[in-house]
Amino acid sequence: MSKALTNEQIRKALAMSEAQFYEWLCCNNEPYKLGIPPFPLNTEEIKKSLADLAFRLRDEAIEDKGDMAWHKATLKICGYMRESSIWFKNYGQPIHWILAAMLAKGKEDGE
Repeated sequence: MSKALTNEQIRKALAMSEAQFYEWLCCNNEPYKLGIPPFPLNTEEIKKSLADLAFRLRDEAIEDKGDMAWHKATLKICGYMRESSIWFKNYGQPIHWILAAMLAKGKEDGE
């Protein structure tokens, strides 16, 4: 059974650069499970892979757990960022969307 991300893991992930976050995903979540190429990649490939993953995981979270679970997870990420749900919709980056999807799905981080 998988467990949710801890508050500390979320805070650390939100402070990471895209490259650090990608590496964290690869090291802690087994890239083949997430469907992303293993590190290293160039900056543009990292951006594209994270964006693709963000949308796919969002769709999976909504399909598996429902709209309310997704909404609650996005609000939790907004709380860490001290931002509103409007900010998330308009300015959220792939890192924010991926973390929200992981929260919504209760996806284990590989600890």
